[in-house]
Amino acid sequence: MNALGQAKLVQTTNSTGAVVKAWDLRPFGGNLLELGLVNTPLPPAGTMVDRTLPGGRILRIDASSGGVFEVSATAAPPTIGPTGGPIMRPSAGNAMRSPTTLAILAGLFFAWWKWGRKRR
Repeated sequence: MNALGQAKLVQTTNSTGAVVKAWDLRPFGGNLLELGLVNTPLPPAGTMVDRTLPGGRILRIDASSGGVFEVSATAAPPTIGPTGGPIMRPSAGNAMRSPTTLAILAGLFFAWWKWGRKRR
C-alpha cells in the first residue's frame, strides 16, 4: 500500500439538494467521497473505503482522516471501524429475558391453567 497524500474535506450539494461533506479525491484521479450531512460526525477511526478508478487503479481512503493510499488488487479488503471490541458475556439476568425461556414458561402456565381447572 503506497501513501499518495491527504484528501481535502469539502462541502457540496448531493443529488437531493442536501449539503454534505465529502473527501475530494479529484487530485488522485477519483471523484468526491460523500460522508453524510454536514452536521453528522466523521466515520470512526480506522474506517477504510476502496474506490476503483477507470484505469484499474484502486484507491483506499481512510474515511475518518482523509488519507489516500494506492493498493494492489491482492490487498486485504477494507475495514469498517476498529476491529475487536469487548467480549460478549451472558449474565445471569438475561436467561429469563430470552424468547425461548419466555415461550416455555408461557406454555407451562397455559398447560397448568387449562388442565388444572378440569380437575377441580
